[in-house]
Amino acid sequence: PEFIRFMRAQVASPEDLRSLARASTSAEFGITPRVDGPGLTAGSVAGFRGQRRQFLETWAVGHEEARRLLLDAGLNARIYGATTKGAPGSPTDRQMKIQGLFDLLSAYAAGALPDYPPVPALERMAASTLAHYTLARRPTPSHPVFDACESLHRARTELDQRMNSHLIYLKSSLIGFVQAELERRKAEKGVLSFDDLLRRLARALDRRSSIALVEAVRRRYRAALVDEFQDTDELQHRVFSKLFGAPGHLLFMIGDPKQAIYGFRGADIFSYLRAARDAQACYTLTTNWRSAPALVQAVNTLFSRVSAPFLFSRIQFFPGRSARRRPQQPGAALNLWYLDSRRHRSEGGPVGKAQAQLHIARAVTGEIRAATTHGALAGRAGEIAVLVRTNREARLMKAQLAGAGVPSVLYSTASVFESPEAAELLAVLSAVAEPQNPVRLKSALSSHLLGLAADALAGEDARAEVWENRIRRHWAYLALWREKGFMPMFRQLLTGEAVRERLLAWPDGERRLTNVLHLAELLHRAAAESHLGISGLLKWLARQLGVEADRSEENQLRLESDEQAVKIVTIHRSKGLEYPIVYCPFTWSASEVRSDDFFFHDPQADFRLTLELSGDRGSPHRRSARSEALAENLRMLYVALTRAREHCTLVWGRINTAESSALAYLLRAEAAAADADGEVDWIEHLKAEFKATDDAQWLERLEALADASGGCIQVRALP
Repeated sequence: PEFIRFMRAQVASPEDLRSLARASTSAEFGITPRVDGPGLTAGSVAGFRGQRRQFLETWAVGHEEARRLLLDAGLNARIYGATTKGAPGSPTDRQMKIQGLFDLLSAYAAGALPDYPPVPALERMAASTLAHYTLARRPTPSHPVFDACESLHRARTELDQRMNSHLIYLKSSLIGFVQAELERRKAEKGVLSFDDLLRRLARALDRRSSIALVEAVRRRYRAALVDEFQDTDELQHRVFSKLFGAPGHLLFMIGDPKQAIYGFRGADIFSYLRAARDAQACYTLTTNWRSAPALVQAVNTLFSRVSAPFLFSRIQFFPGRSARRRPQQPGAALNLWYLDSRRHRSEGGPVGKAQAQLHIARAVTGEIRAATTHGALAGRAGEIAVLVRTNREARLMKAQLAGAGVPSVLYSTASVFESPEAAELLAVLSAVAEPQNPVRLKSALSSHLLGLAADALAGEDARAEVWENRIRRHWAYLALWREKGFMPMFRQLLTGEAVRERLLAWPDGERRLTNVLHLAELLHRAAAESHLGISGLLKWLARQLGVEADRSEENQLRLESDEQAVKIVTIHRSKGLEYPIVYCPFTWSASEVRSDDFFFHDPQADFRLTLELSGDRGSPHRRSARSEALAENLRMLYVALTRAREHCTLVWGRINTAESSALAYLLRAEAAAADADGEVDWIEHLKAEFKATDDAQWLERLEALADASGGCIQVRALP
């Protein structure tokens, strides 16, 4: 029972382990700490239970005496309350605090609270805690009850350590099980992924008998050129090195470490850095064939003013030069908008994330609307891209632009199951499955797909013949579904209920209809592949709407083609693309690692990918992981800024999540710089500097940046 309660505090449900199971299928990685066997046995709990029995016996006979002893003891007033008298007849602060602690312990002793974990009041009453908070030159209160609290608290601490070790063992076992079981199931089904092909090749090359394979490949290919090599991993590097890293052969590894942003897909920037370190020669391309000269100069200025602009000293920044010869359009190429917290927070604190996002989204929308209606970009909305980090940010920008009448098209990695149409389709299909259920039918009719307004729905409900006709139509859809399957029924439903026409009447109707047709295709495939009946298919769709729904590529939103619309694109998807005008409204994300289990690259093991399972929020490895998050944010910012051909707009300000962002690092006081590959806790350093810097000081730094750019950067207040 103790371990179950401990486990529930760490892992609420098996669903919480899904991400860990999914991580088990990624690239090769180490695990820390290593636990070789179960950390918990029945004997491990015996000590705690024995001390609890001792505590109960001691408490029963001595707690009143112990309570009176503390009322006049020389204890810290902040922790245990002051002994000074208040109003006549009223208890002192000390009396109330001590009584509250003893009431909790009495409830625990009486069995009114769970045996484990003991209430926090136990530690407050432990002998060592009382000694720590006893005032100088005053005797420490002493009583068997305090000793019993001390013993039970220590037994609980020891048991916690054993149970945490056991939890790490179970998580490690889960990882091993998933890896082995996945291999078994793929072998059973005759399935190979791209990673499987790579692993098999690597294993074959590791064998002594691999000479024939290596020679066969080398006879066929004299040279290998691997593009986008910054997205490699250790396995790929090992394979290519063994095949082509020999005299008489050439291996060109072409990549830009400043654009390594696919760590979530298994790309390993440290593998690239090892490859660059071991290469016989390195060549750097500094000519920019995309951006205007002033924009190149603006990016040069931003990334050249601090040491180690990409945090890791081995990722260097070489200022680029534009290949263009034609003159730049008038005005600064990089607009830096500043969100001044003094306009929004009278008490002087930073602006909240949600509030900042809304202000910025409205400002970007207003600028785009003005430019595309009567400004320099009139009729040229298709030349504008808004780059975002998350699907939520993309939806916010889409909604703001739609509200202002600006056409936009959304490019993101969001799943179609996250769209409003997915939930509405589930309601409609549930009504088809139960046409006799008036609640389900009314829910379906009030959706955008079937489109009945409240007054129309009330009117139909009051007219029996109209309502009966609705029910008969849905019975017919159900009969068709049973007889011929999902897709014939769905096509009939689209026609019979005029779904296409109704959706296309909306401003974003093409988007809505695309989602519905995409969902129907996925439902048809699921029904065919898994032999799902009506109830099974509805359950399948309901599961996909969950938080942990599949985000595979075939489920990603399919997007309507609209060359005349503003493009809303995630930074990850924008890589390799270019746009004349770019807005980067939300590139001020915090660099944090919030999960208890996280990946980092261990500097003590040549930066090998490692999974931390200790659950210790103060683990020194968390600092490495947070530094890696900051380094990736810097690379994300670089990718975003370098998508633009003519102009780019960037937003910065005193926002509560911006304290450990990429711009906070690039705009920091250089005097605080240190070796990024050393022992600096950059996140804590940036947080402290952010807190100590007010709006006026941030504006001074931005103006200094603009001055250094020679007019290529312009600072202005957020519109």
